[in-house]
Amino acid sequence: MPDKEKFLDSNVLIYAYYDREKDKKFNANYDTIKSLLLECISNCSKVHTNIQSTILLACDITKRYSYSYYDSLIISAALEANCSILYSEDMQNGQIVENTLKIVNPFV
Repeated sequence: MPDKEKFLDSNVLIYAYYDREKDKKFNANYDTIKSLLLECISNCSKVHTNIQSTILLACDITKRYSYSYYDSLIISAALEANCSILYSEDMQNGQIVENTLKIVNPFV
């Protein structure tokens, strides 16, 4: 049986590509961010598109785990994509969500 998919928070990809500032939160302009995202997307086998069920699940995740709505949207997208690991730098490293998805901070 093949491994489940891995899900990357787009910020992780941007931080990996954009190393002008060593702190994770940087003030790149949106043209630079868009360019980096387009390059990342071209190298990915799948890109998840949020739909109504993703949004509704995000609301449940927010309520259940106390993540921000936008972090919960990332989590719900990873769950809908049937992923086992979510790589993100700003969520609780090691937390298991819905007994299915493990959050991993690749910078720790």
